[in-house]
Amino acid sequence: MCVRDRDQQAAVGNGITADVVSLDAIEGTGQGPGNISGPALKVTLRLTNGTSEPVSADAVAVDLAYGTELFPASPLDDPSSAPFTGTVAPSGSTQGVYVFSVPADERDLVQVSVGYQAGAPILVFTGSGR
Repeated sequence: MCVRDRDQQAAVGNGITADVVSLDAIEGTGQGPGNISGPALKVTLRLTNGTSEPVSADAVAVDLAYGTELFPASPLDDPSSAPFTGTVAPSGSTQGVYVFSVPADERDLVQVSVGYQAGAPILVFTGSGR
């Protein structure tokens, strides 16, 4: 696991890095079963491939936890969501956008976890969600 402040880049040691491009408070719009509109955080992440081989972004997993108890946030199928997909070319990068339901009064501490592929170290970013 690689833990970084929200405004720092994280690396897994094999040439793959990630960083939080932005973290924005929004009024999320729930679409589909189980999605409830309300206060949310929209996280834009960048995944960079510093290797000499293409890397799939199809299996990237992103989670968000909030508050001092690090409660897991529910993903929200908001229209602004644009998860990672496709392949990242050598020396290339791609961005993904994820939206999570997070109460407005529970954003002093958030933790964003990024797993770019099964078995790889998890990249964890911590900081304020305000």
